[in-house]
Amino acid sequence: MTRSRVECLDGLRALAAMWVLVGHCLLLTGWHLPVLGDPALGVDLFIMLSGFLMVFHYQLRRD
Repeated sequence: MTRSRVECLDGLRALAAMWVLVGHCLLLTGWHLPVLGDPALGVDLFIMLSGFLMVFHYQLRRD
């Protein structure tokens, strides 16, 4: 049986999307939190996880 989903990475990708949303809201309001205030890190994490998951699903379909 092959798994078609990686739940922990899907959840981490959702957290990265929330990080981007919160980071942009913080930028707009002028508030600052040490890590959450930099949405660029959340964007990088989201893009990296999305790319990995796309390749993972492509490999599953190819096999």
